Amino acid sequence: MTVEKKRHQPEREKYAYIYAKTREDKQRWQKMADDAGYSLSSFLQGLIEDGLAYRNNATKREDLNKNIEDLRAENYEMREALTNAKLRIKQLTEDARRVRDEFWLDKGFSGKRGFDPALLRILRENKSIQKLPHLDKLKIDIKDLDGIDALERQLEALESYGFIEKTNKGWKWL
Repeated sequence: MTVEKKRHQPEREKYAYIYAKTREDKQRWQKMADDAGYSLSSFLQGLIEDGLAYRNNATKREDLNKNIEDLRAENYEMREALTNAKLRIKQLTEDARRVRDEFWLDKGFSGKRGFDPALLRILRENKSIQKLPHLDKLKIDIKDLDGIDALERQLEALESYGFIEKTNKGWKWL
């Protein structure tokens, strides 16, 4: 029993005709299709689909470019806001330090005074410290004489309470 292969009948509604500008164009297309191992019809269909996909992607690229520009603008605004926030934090930190220092600078003050947490941390972490090398870590400008004086008084208070002692190398946490 032999099975005969039924031949597929082309549907006329699926035909699309293309008219090459020159015979050479059609021959060039045919050679390219043959070299690629396709029929001319399949080869041209592939080119058309690739062109349509490229066109679709070009639209997507335009959308992506717009999104990139929007993100760049948003990034710029966020960087600016971050810079402003950092400046504000720095200012508030300096203000808080000045307020804390005022208590230490007032010789007639009685009551509780808070020590600079950064100073306590530095004292605990290091075997001994000297005042000047740590001014930067304590956010005290070397020209800020009140800040340095307040630091000196905190060190004296810590020494009087027995938390630190003054040595040849500076102050040492006990």
